[in-house]
Amino acid sequence: MPNPSAVLYIALPHLHPALVEQDARRLGLALPEGVRSLWPGLPAMPEGTFAPETLPWNLSQASACLADFERNIRDGARGMALAPLAARDIYPAGPMIGPEEEAALLRLNAGTAPSREMVQTPKLQQLRESAQRTLILAWLQERQALEMAELERSVAQGKQTLAGLLGDGSPSHAEQSEPTTPSTPKGVWRAILDAALTLLEPEPSRNGLRLLILDEDMSDALKQKDLRLPPPEGESPPPGFAFLTLPQSALSASPQSGDKTLIFLCPATGA
Repeated sequence: MPNPSAVLYIALPHLHPALVEQDARRLGLALPEGVRSLWPGLPAMPEGTFAPETLPWNLSQASACLADFERNIRDGARGMALAPLAARDIYPAGPMIGPEEEAALLRLNAGTAPSREMVQTPKLQQLRESAQRTLILAWLQERQALEMAELERSVAQGKQTLAGLLGDGSPSHAEQSEPTTPSTPKGVWRAILDAALTLLEPEPSRNGLRLLILDEDMSDALKQKDLRLPPPEGESPPPGFAFLTLPQSALSASPQSGDKTLIFLCPATGA
């Protein structure tokens, strides 16, 4: 049995710990001890997150990227801001991407090429910067969804209070319900997964990396790539999960040399 401290559990596709917990509750699963969500390198990293040691941008640069996205959103210029960030020459679309998925990826700063294809240092740096940019944008979209859910909850409570003042004692179901976990659009998880793999690749703990999948669409798509490779030797999956071992080339548009093995943990229900 491997030392649990040597195993790094990274939950995907959501990046906010609160959403990771909601995902697990929705699936009726308990999160493994020590599971982390991936942090995109912004300041004030919260507990329960993990930031790769070799992110291409420092805190100031990551904050500047976030500020650019926030300013563009405020100005109502999303399309103008995101078009040049697609980096089509660096990130060719993979075979699993359909037209609708590709459009979703473009809205999330699409990126699908494995980092090992970028052998030249400048392009590798550009690839890693684009990967971090992808995670920052995904994190911002999740934050907006969380803020919107909180606003909707506040409005529902306000309506209930007004109804009480007007003598309407009808109960409000919204008050007791948990906000719905923001869904990950089709194909967008590919951008998040590829960005995560690009930035996690240099980690010393890579051999102990386990990608905990908490999205049904993502899990189903990965299971369709199953090559029946053996699970990690002498290791048992956490309760409710099953190992899925894939070569990284299974997620790529073309065969790769020096292929690397990815260990996923997918919900066992319906497998």
